[in-house]
Amino acid sequence: MSPYGYLGVRVGMTVPEANDKAALNLSAGHNLSEDDLYCHFVLPSGADSPYGFMVVEGRITRVDIWQGGIYTSTGLEVGSSEDEVLKAYPDKVEISPHRYTDGHYLTVPIAEGYAIIFETNGSEVERYRAGSYPSIAWIEGCL
Repeated sequence: MSPYGYLGVRVGMTVPEANDKAALNLSAGHNLSEDDLYCHFVLPSGADSPYGFMVVEGRITRVDIWQGGIYTSTGLEVGSSEDEVLKAYPDKVEISPHRYTDGHYLTVPIAEGYAIIFETNGSEVERYRAGSYPSIAWIEGCL
């Protein structure tokens, strides 16, 4: 998993492009309402997926990871400690309080307009996301 995509799916692709490239059969899993057309998530069909891709205005803008076993290029995953994140990205991590829990957001700027954000419970990563701004910063996902 990288800030630019996962499994061959790259930030900036359309869902049909991603399906052609990665053969994941990504879909929203339901018919999209008018409100969903601006922003929604797609997941591999037929799977209780540990990840999903956010689609904004028809383009993939980020990947969200919800379960362990999917690693960043630095070896981090859901379940990694805050200290491991800080060691993996020395002098790059911006720490801010979590909006809804006692945890933190550990934001790692990667390149102009791209970042990885690890959400923690105060000690370990509970989920993380990677991709482009502004959607990477949307705490609640699509609203």
